[in-house]
Amino acid sequence: MYFCGPDVNVSNRVLRNYPMNTDNFLRVSFVDEEFGKWSSPDLSPHRWHNRKFEFFAFSSSQLRKNSVSIASRTGPIAADIRAWMGDFLQIRNVAKYAARLGEFFGLSKETLNVNRKETVILPDVRGGTTYIISDGIGKVSADFARKVAIKCGLKTSTPSAYQIRYGGFKGVVAVDPTSPMKLSLRNSMSKYDSYITKFDVLAWSKYQPCFPNRELITLLSTLGVKDHVFQKKQREAVDQLDKILEDSLTAQDALELMSLEENTNILKEILMYG
Repeated sequence: MYFCGPDVNVSNRVLRNYPMNTDNFLRVSFVDEEFGKWSSPDLSPHRWHNRKFEFFAFSSSQLRKNSVSIASRTGPIAADIRAWMGDFLQIRNVAKYAARLGEFFGLSKETLNVNRKETVILPDVRGGTTYIISDGIGKVSADFARKVAIKCGLKTSTPSAYQIRYGGFKGVVAVDPTSPMKLSLRNSMSKYDSYITKFDVLAWSKYQPCFPNRELITLLSTLGVKDHVFQKKQREAVDQLDKILEDSLTAQDALELMSLEENTNILKEILMYG
């Protein structure tokens, strides 16, 4: 057993609600000697540093990495945390129940409180009798979207859409300049009942770097792009990777091409301050 970290990471809804008990939560990864997935993890309670930890929940990203979140019995009781999360009694499927708990451990940014009176439930747009065109898609007013953008550190522009968690609602909200309500939600976004009024943002619309893959190169080749063009681009990319270990400005330029995750932003700040 190896203890790693602490690592710099974005917070989640549980840790923000229990700021004095962050040491009572651990993220455990079950791997073999070569860091491959362990097929039969032991989820029974364990004692570490005179504290007993028990399985609590897992997010979808943790599930892909064979990880779980565990909580110490000396901290908040797991049942009390689940009661704060919301009412899950109507969820009878075990896998769905675990997924709903895990949503609270998704990395997110807490922005503003939204009173229930400032929200409205819109009917879903349906195609025929079974297909829900607006599945998981709500709306947010332009003014509120701007305030959320500032909270997220976006001072020069306002995203056109946010991936959000609000109480028992999850999904994406798009900016509607004509909306009189701060938040317009849909029934398809509701997953369980919860009294939490924090508006949490997981991600927002932004440009994504594009890299050529085998399919794209094949397509461009059939359209007449010569092979030496791709070879030149490859040499330039390899040269840049070599230089990032020697030149901080080159390293900053390389980070600009990467996905705009929190860890990337932290690395940029470290490079800027030398």
